[in-house]
Amino acid sequence: MIPELSSNNEFNMPSLSTFVGFIPALKVYTFVFSLAEYLLLEQIEEQNKVINESFWLEWQNTKRQGLDKVLRFIDNNDWAKKNDFKTLSISYQTLQDLFKGKFKTYQKLNDASFEKDEQKPYIVVCYRVLNNALGTFTDIVDCIIIKN
Repeated sequence: MIPELSSNNEFNMPSLSTFVGFIPALKVYTFVFSLAEYLLLEQIEEQNKVINESFWLEWQNTKRQGLDKVLRFIDNNDWAKKNDFKTLSISYQTLQDLFKGKFKTYQKLNDASFEKDEQKPYIVVCYRVLNNALGTFTDIVDCIIIKN
């Protein structure tokens, strides 16, 4: 396989096994390199899954420690930034509308939080889940914290 421009306008670089396959004397080693690449990619994927789960567990434990820890976690953690964690201060009425399902997008919830100049004793924490296969995303309300 020669590097070619893919549908996402990036170059697909050939793997080591593909490169070795072009050398006639090394064709025997092509299978070995292909197997090694497959095993390494599988191992990297498994490690990424474990890392993601450990950050998720850390996030669950952080929520129990209060608002200050939650805000610090979201602001200082690359995993939280990668998953697009956001916080939003809302009023009681906006919270009731959220529970009733009046907001279909995060943007509508964000806009509603700025409509009235009311006391906003609730912090809503949301994060985004991407579906790369479909090119879509879903914003999830993770938790609601009451300010003291």
